Amino acid sequence: MQAQTGNLDARQIGVFLRGEPERIDPWIRQPGAGHFALHLAWIVIGAGTYGAAVGVWRGGEQALYTAIKLPLIILQK
Repeated sequence: MQAQTGNLDARQIGVFLRGEPERIDPWIRQPGAGHFALHLAWIVIGAGTYGAAVGVWRGGEQALYTAIKLPLIILQK
């Protein structure tokens, strides 16, 4: 078993995706621009992928527009 640290790396992506609060809490609570950028990237990638999947049934252009628009809507608040 890995030692619990404040850093979450690619080897621990399963822990992140399962949402194990006791293991990801130290990582989430660490302040810093690097963590903010990483969280922002996850929001943009996740919402963009979801937006593309929702928009693709209308065509490629709609998938692109929705992939751009959905993360912006989520980040607006």
